[in-house]
Amino acid sequence: MSTLYLLRHGQASFGEADYDQLSWLGELQAAEAGRFLAARVGAFDRIVAGPSRRHAQTARGALAAFEAAPKLEIEPALDEFAHGHTLLDAAHARCLSGGLHWPQTSAAQMRLYGAEIRRWALEGEALPGVPTLDEFSCRAVVWFAQLAAQSPRGQRVLAVTSAGVIAVLMCAALRLPAGRMIDFVESIGNASVTSLAFSGTRRGLVSFNVATASDTAWSSRI
Repeated sequence: MSTLYLLRHGQASFGEADYDQLSWLGELQAAEAGRFLAARVGAFDRIVAGPSRRHAQTARGALAAFEAAPKLEIEPALDEFAHGHTLLDAAHARCLSGGLHWPQTSAAQMRLYGAEIRRWALEGEALPGVPTLDEFSCRAVVWFAQLAAQSPRGQRVLAVTSAGVIAVLMCAALRLPAGRMIDFVESIGNASVTSLAFSGTRRGLVSFNVATASDTAWSSRI
């Protein structure tokens, strides 16, 4: 069997003008994740990251812990279904159309952010420029199938991506409907590791949402 290690990106810059970059905490999380993986896994045969800046930043921050590593590959299929500003803009527009005031606290904004994800996943609500859940899920699952077909036995592959990709690949491995991804996506921590065993068409969940930082003060979910 081979193993796919799915590393969620470090904390992004939620609420800032440019969401798609690591915060100072995200940079610390990426470095800590690298040390965790170097100690637990040792080495990888392939390292792949989604196309967003926060994915590449996390990958490079983690790779600093390795003496040698394969060249980082960028894979579009590992991108999130929507970026933070898209979901926040949709939530903001919903507030305005309903005659409500936009909350000023990050916690309240996060609740509205999460509600947009649930509408997209469970109710099929369209978001501008965002694929449907079926399209998004298919993209990630097809990528994993291609990876499995191309990988020799015993490969260790690191993929740096986002919570949505991790959640839909978990659903596929557990033979759950794609809509169940919402049960997992909000609990996946930044810089956490989920691992899936694979061989041919066989898939199995090895671990889920393993924290890579020993200090719980470093935990976050955005």
